[in-house]
Amino acid sequence: MNKNLTLILIIAALGIGTYFLTTKPREATEKMEETAMTQTEEAMEESKAPEDAVFYSLSEPSKVEYVAQKRFLQREDAVVVGTTSSLTGEGWITPDGNSMSLSVEIDLSDLATDTPQRDKDVQNMFDVKTATIMFDETAVQDPILFGTPFKTNVLAVVSINGVEKAVEFAATGLVSETELNVSGTAEINMSEFGVKPPSLAGVFTVDDAVTLRFDISATAN
Repeated sequence: MNKNLTLILIIAALGIGTYFLTTKPREATEKMEETAMTQTEEAMEESKAPEDAVFYSLSEPSKVEYVAQKRFLQREDAVVVGTTSSLTGEGWITPDGNSMSLSVEIDLSDLATDTPQRDKDVQNMFDVKTATIMFDETAVQDPILFGTPFKTNVLAVVSINGVEKAVEFAATGLVSETELNVSGTAEINMSEFGVKPPSLAGVFTVDDAVTLRFDISATAN
């Protein structure tokens, strides 16, 4: 074999060996660093909660409902109620009620009324099939004290169809060191969230304004 060719093959082999010896460990290190950064970010997010905060996770029987007014042209109007119990979420609150955070994720693909065909039509109205309701420290004007039933207005950030809006709910509930139970009601306009109210020419229309209701139960972690 030509000596020059032999030398080139040896150099190439050394180069390939060096690549695998240096690149693979580097990729593993970068993967570990990325994982560590993610864990650090999650820890930092959790660290925003005061030391005495009690953490909760959503549990049954939590649900979210919409109530819409359907108006027929040739017969009596009807009220349509759609419900889903496909909720996930978690949050925390301090015993003095002055600081809190709660996020609820809603699977809109499970919204159900008394008519399956209507449910399909409603689900097709949403480009984004997940909605959220988020409460933070600015949500409540008056403290929510452990063991004391409350009735107050709660400001939440509601995301529907990819559009976020601040919505004020009239809320009632009871919070303790072991569980959280809150109900709320608010009125929104579908069009503000990029949803066109359904209608059928000569048959019916649906009001733009709909009522949102939630019943949230959560247990302490």
